[in-house]
Amino acid sequence: MKFSTRQHTVVIITLAALTLAVFGQVHDFELIHLDDNLYLTDNPWIWDGLTGENIHRVFTSAKPAALWQPLVWLSYMVDVELFGKNAGGFHLTNVAWHVANVLLLYFVLLGFTNEPLKAAVVAALFAIHPLHVESVAWVTERKDVMSTFFGLLSIECYRRWVQQAGKIWFALAWLGMLLSLMSKQMLVTLPFVLLLLDYWPLRRFEQPADDTNAETNVRSLIIEKLPFFAMTLVFCIIAFSAQSGGGAVNDAQRLPITYRLLNAVLVYGIYIWKTLWPVGLGIFYPHPTTNISIAATAVSGCVLIAITLVAWRWRTRRPELLVGWLWYLGTAVPVIGIVQVGAQQMADRFTYVPSIGLFIAFAWMLPMSLADNKARVRTSEAISLAIVGLFSILSFRQTSHWQDSHTIFNHTIEVTGDNAMMHVCLSVPLQNEKRHEEAIVHLQEAVRITPTHRIGHLNLGVSMAALGNMAGAEAAYKEALRVSPGFAEAYNNLGNLYLSQMRWQAAVDQYEQALLLKPILLDAEMNLSFVRQHLQQLTQRLEAARKTAQQRPKDAKARHSLAIALRDYGDFPAAVESLRKAHELAPDDRQITNDLLQGYIQLGSIAAQANRFEDALRSFTLAIDLAPKAVQPRLNVARVLRLIGRQIDAIVHYRIILSTQPNDFNIRYELAELLIEMNRAPEAKRELELILKTNPTFEPANAALNRLGLSNR
Repeated sequence: MKFSTRQHTVVIITLAALTLAVFGQVHDFELIHLDDNLYLTDNPWIWDGLTGENIHRVFTSAKPAALWQPLVWLSYMVDVELFGKNAGGFHLTNVAWHVANVLLLYFVLLGFTNEPLKAAVVAALFAIHPLHVESVAWVTERKDVMSTFFGLLSIECYRRWVQQAGKIWFALAWLGMLLSLMSKQMLVTLPFVLLLLDYWPLRRFEQPADDTNAETNVRSLIIEKLPFFAMTLVFCIIAFSAQSGGGAVNDAQRLPITYRLLNAVLVYGIYIWKTLWPVGLGIFYPHPTTNISIAATAVSGCVLIAITLVAWRWRTRRPELLVGWLWYLGTAVPVIGIVQVGAQQMADRFTYVPSIGLFIAFAWMLPMSLADNKARVRTSEAISLAIVGLFSILSFRQTSHWQDSHTIFNHTIEVTGDNAMMHVCLSVPLQNEKRHEEAIVHLQEAVRITPTHRIGHLNLGVSMAALGNMAGAEAAYKEALRVSPGFAEAYNNLGNLYLSQMRWQAAVDQYEQALLLKPILLDAEMNLSFVRQHLQQLTQRLEAARKTAQQRPKDAKARHSLAIALRDYGDFPAAVESLRKAHELAPDDRQITNDLLQGYIQLGSIAAQANRFEDALRSFTLAIDLAPKAVQPRLNVARVLRLIGRQIDAIVHYRIILSTQPNDFNIRYELAELLIEMNRAPEAKRELELILKTNPTFEPANAALNRLGLSNR
């Protein structure tokens, strides 16, 4: 069937409109906290736009993403020039590249086959298939859409070289492949794709008119592509070097080749199934490592073998089936996991190019599978339209999940189940929004699923520290180092923790270890410089204070100055001891008394955070002896007693506080909660009603009464 110019125009407009209808919603989407932060948000030189220094940088460095993709970096810089920091502009650029790919794919297939209807079906499926949402809606995957665009241009130039014999077209085909690989090293298999196209639809494998034997003919077809094969070799080396340097292929070295091959067989089958039934899609699928289902792998292997045998058997009568099938198998090789890059088992984005082969096989084989009658074309059109319609709805819905980090990560957790990576990723925006309690829930789930997840332990420490749980934070950082002894960032965070506690030398030790492991860790370098400088000043000040105190042992002010110097140096026990001696010398000095009180409270808090509860109680009790009417030390005693199960003693202290602070509804609520824990509901009710009498809007009290079935409303 041939189309008129008007029909071609209708197809082009329809394809573009369909693509925009599905993906246009991304115009107000945000960047997400997975790779977008690495590529864009936290990548300062991108935001400088197109400068001479940046242009030089993108061609000479694979950082920060361990990928050499200079054209992608340049495209981001162009976006900055056009849209500033408006994330919607970056998203729409991805959509524009995808629309260009859809239209270019249509024209490429039309030029090769002169079958506009089938070419339109392939382009439509490519445009709106749910598996392709990731490549379009994720700004990080700009490399997918750009690489494919230049790859399709290369294929089109190759066709023109074959059909028109102009050397310029061969050079442009080579240039197109170069530009494709400068965007992403996905189409290193392009020379093999060109050989497939030689077989069909170009039919260059057939016996030449000059009686050259078929073997010689095939050899000549391979030889003419040597410039392409040479480029493949060069870019394979570039890709492996960049990713090895960034640590991206470490998983490949740890996972035995047997399991990688088994996973490759399984994933080939999964991709086919997801192409047919594209539901339950997410941004990250955890790798099963050695827990691969042998039964599922066997089924997948049988399917692959069966399709291969059928395609080979029909290679002469239906060559498009063999070409489409081998296109799928071959173009997926770089991302099928034989060389494992990253921690994922598979990814939707990896099907962006390989699925074209499956769509070709479908579009050309569908009419042949129907009854041979006049209604064949109409029936195949109806089936194709129904599939395109269904996939458009599914893609629109899948795209909506990419609105921000929360939506896509929560959706992925929902569809993939135990997914430590997604729980960790979700913790990042929660931490940025100061929602640390929620972040901790996800991080604890992450380390439950994968106890060796070092980032999970690290982020758990960050949130615990933010909430003041320094003992928990320290334990989390140390667990991160236990599972990953070379984790420089964990040493740096542990140094920050010690710095916040004024444990200066301990902080120095951690920063030095971090820099030993990762000399370019700027945070650790800056922190170490600050601590060393500050520690030097503190040491000089402490030595001077000690000297003065030794010279004037009966001078309370000298003892007080020494205590302050010791406190600032981080030696709290010695500081408190010096304050105690100063207080003995000047018991009526309010400043010394107050500092000693705070010193006892600080010592008790440090002990409590370290789970040294008896030491904590001892320090808090000394504070109470010093200032019997002070609320904070007695409240701390009550809380520690409650924590270690001495509820009766805790109640005594709560009631002593409330005897002098009867209107403190927060403390009274703590007492009510304790009484509820002890099943003393009537007493708890009285305390809650006293709270609501003075503060009727205190919702926790109403909620507690509701739990008791004694609502005050």
